[in-house]
Amino acid sequence: MNAILRNGSLLLGLALAGAPLALQAQATAIMPAAPLDARRLEVRNSLLVLRDTLNSISIAAARLQRDFRSTSRSALTSRARMLAAACTRSQRTVPRARAVVAAMPYGTAAQRTHRDRLLREMDSVVATVTRCATDFGSMAAPGKGEEVRGYGNRRAEPLLAALLRYDEVVNGFFTVYDIEVRPLGAGKNPLAS
Repeated sequence: MNAILRNGSLLLGLALAGAPLALQAQATAIMPAAPLDARRLEVRNSLLVLRDTLNSISIAAARLQRDFRSTSRSALTSRARMLAAACTRSQRTVPRARAVVAAMPYGTAAQRTHRDRLLREMDSVVATVTRCATDFGSMAAPGKGEEVRGYGNRRAEPLLAALLRYDEVVNGFFTVYDIEVRPLGAGKNPLAS
């Protein structure tokens, strides 16, 4: 009986000794994100507009890839026209976003590295999107449905790969510059309130 009481009190003592550490871990506060200054807000908004136009390219390419086997020639031509139009819209959006990012000051070496990497990736996106507008614009002509069926997916693959690379780079940029990007309509972080 004494051994049971002794072991029980030993366990109770260990549990009480570990309790402050467990409570300290639970008491960690999650602070809300600091509001963005005017420059970071402008950068975020410009990059989100660019992201939205690039997403329209991804959507148009996905529709082309989904439908290429069973869709009529005229519908494939329409898909190519939609993809070319999405690429043309993105071409108009990149210069503004690039200028805003180029004007962004950097305080650390990591910020400079990510900013320069994002600028290079934007240049790559411009070249890719320009090629997309040209390639799919020529395939959007009437009677080119079989060409879209045969070559459209292959020409869309490097475009989609470039968009994924850009997305990774811009996410790194947002992280280094402490720019929080929440989905539209998501509201405040519930853990930060």
